[in-house]
Amino acid sequence: MSLGKSLQMKTRSTFRSLGVALAFTLALSGASNAVTEKVQQTLNEAEQMMKGGRYSSVRTLLTETLSKSSTDEDKAALLQAMAKVTERDVPTGKERTVEAVTRARLSAVELYDKSLALPGITSEQRIKALREAAGLLHLEGKREQATGYRKRLLEVDALPVRERVSLLQLLARQAEDKQEAVEYLEQGLSSPGISDIERASLSLQLGKTLREAGRFEASKKALEAIAAMASLPPSWKVQMGLELTELDLAAGRSGDASQRILGLTKDGLGNGIPRYTLLALARKFRDAGNDKTYLALMELLIKDEDKPGNQVETATLELADYYAGKNQFDKAHTLLEGLPHSRRAIHKDLQLYHKQNQPEKLARRFSQIVADLKKERAGQTDQATNSLWQELPGLAGPYLKQYSQPKTKKVALSLLQTLCEFYATNTVQYKAIQEEMKRVESL
Repeated sequence: MSLGKSLQMKTRSTFRSLGVALAFTLALSGASNAVTEKVQQTLNEAEQMMKGGRYSSVRTLLTETLSKSSTDEDKAALLQAMAKVTERDVPTGKERTVEAVTRARLSAVELYDKSLALPGITSEQRIKALREAAGLLHLEGKREQATGYRKRLLEVDALPVRERVSLLQLLARQAEDKQEAVEYLEQGLSSPGISDIERASLSLQLGKTLREAGRFEASKKALEAIAAMASLPPSWKVQMGLELTELDLAAGRSGDASQRILGLTKDGLGNGIPRYTLLALARKFRDAGNDKTYLALMELLIKDEDKPGNQVETATLELADYYAGKNQFDKAHTLLEGLPHSRRAIHKDLQLYHKQNQPEKLARRFSQIVADLKKERAGQTDQATNSLWQELPGLAGPYLKQYSQPKTKKVALSLLQTLCEFYATNTVQYKAIQEEMKRVESL
């Protein structure tokens, strides 16, 4: 996931959370200033009853009030409040089935539809009904129907700008046709009153969409527009650079892409570049035949002191595979030996020795690893070390089976001798290893 996408997701999440909270409050405590005082009182009373889970009583109250209401604003407010009650009024425990939840959600959508059919409802009520219906249909996996409601939502002039921008970006992501996605994003960019952050987010998504459509020059123009937004935090400029790197690679300009990414990383990885994004870019440089840039980026990743652990390990394992593919096994083993002991690193190290047809070195390496971990366990141990210790015999098992042959029996005996370290001499396992050693010796 890129930094820009992460920022967009946070923005969408905020809008969505605000929308859900707003919908619930408005549905039960007065959807519009246009509702009469009597209906407002009913909604307030219903809200208090809902807190106690008295759904049937709330539904009865809302139904009775609805039957006596005359204005479309009042009817819409009551119908939408009833929709919220219907959505939530499902069994609990074992009786809460998927079918029951689906039935409740679709019944709520029908009530929102009834409110939308009223000609005199307010824009606020229309927005809420369309928003809530789309959300429920989305939860039910009815994507096309949900998209239809969202498109209708765009037609409401009173839709807040931020929600409009967020909705356009969502529709663009969901559009299977790239041109349709581009049109949504361009519509967002033409919206009056959007902030630089919103404009940058739209431009970033537009640039990526155009790149995926093969429209490289248009993509570059959209991305470079971000540079003109002086109020943006530095992270946006970095993300623009990453996307332009992607663009150069897609257009076959590996040299330009290399200059750009090396410029972004000349001071290390402290400028907010996501490590997974950099790893993905490194792979693309490798696939493009630009090994020099691939190695430069991978070296940055494996020396990343700010992000130790799995990310460094993943990059190191991949780089070890690269060197092994070039028959530079010494470099691969040096990298792996520099990692903290882990199941993945040990498995890769042994695997490469086997691939090199160097069983003696495999046995020595395994013995060294066991000795190192035994020493660690003698001191202050932890759960991770204990878990790895228990996994080690399994890592040696496949090689023990393959090397239990006359020509390689010394290697098998060495592995068996190392395995004795895991069991006390009076255990069944230790005795079984001793018997196996006798059998292998006789081969």
